[in-house]
Amino acid sequence: MGHFIDLDGWSRKAIYDFFMAFEDPWFNLTAEVEAGPTKAWCKEHGASFSLACWYAVLHASNEVEAFRMRLRDGGVWVHDRVRVGATALKPNQTFTYVYYPDAPTFAEFVELARAEQQLRFAAEGLEPDSGDDDLLHCTVVPWVRFTGIKHARFGSKSDSVPKIALGRAVPEGGGVRMPVSIEGHHALIDGVHAGAFFRSLEATLANPETLLS
Repeated sequence: MGHFIDLDGWSRKAIYDFFMAFEDPWFNLTAEVEAGPTKAWCKEHGASFSLACWYAVLHASNEVEAFRMRLRDGGVWVHDRVRVGATALKPNQTFTYVYYPDAPTFAEFVELARAEQQLRFAAEGLEPDSGDDDLLHCTVVPWVRFTGIKHARFGSKSDSVPKIALGRAVPEGGGVRMPVSIEGHHALIDGVHAGAFFRSLEATLANPETLLS
């Protein structure tokens, strides 16, 4: 579910028009976030740190309207809610795509996510989801404390789904620092929206009991 924006009455219509004319309107922003409290919470409760991070990403993306906007049929569609589509490493060291659902609680999210992982791990090939564009394009590179990353794209000018990457979480200074990268279509997402996403993500990772308990 969702709705189209009234472009003529949109406060950032001029910015939208400006960046829609760009050959490459995508920008990348990478920053490290403090993930120590969430990592400790997961250890204490026997929870998956990876799934906790994706649930925090899902929560932050749904909180920021710009991350739910998509270019569609010559206009801008806003999803009511979005999901996470992420890479996951299979036992044979290849990867597959796993499609994590939106769920009202972390416990429900984990239950659905585990079932989805089993389904995708048992399947042959990647089986990319050909459904709605409510999926966020996400990946994880847990071996690298990267300072920047670029996602592969088809190159279609209609692609407007945010790309999010998580890197290696490294103990440092009594905490745990984790790089997070976002790529956004500048016709829809500005620095202020990226900042709101990072603030929400950092708030959850710093106080995991508020969202995960």
